[in-house]
Amino acid sequence: MFARLYTLPVALFFAAPLLASASAIPRGGDGNSCSTGPVQCCESVQKAGSGPVAALLGLVGAVVGANVDWP
Repeated sequence: MFARLYTLPVALFFAAPLLASASAIPRGGDGNSCSTGPVQCCESVQKAGSGPVAALLGLVGAVVGANVDWP
């Protein structure tokens, strides 16, 4: 009697992930294009220890100009 009561909940427990799993469905477009809007790049590189860059890195807590051993 109790075995029949637990059959449906157990079956739903194992079937629910299959029903809720995501599948790749194309949503239109060719997938080769990406519109990110106007992207501006100055195509330049600065040293981390330079004045303005060091100030910006300091705001995010980055250690600049020290020999730090990273694990």
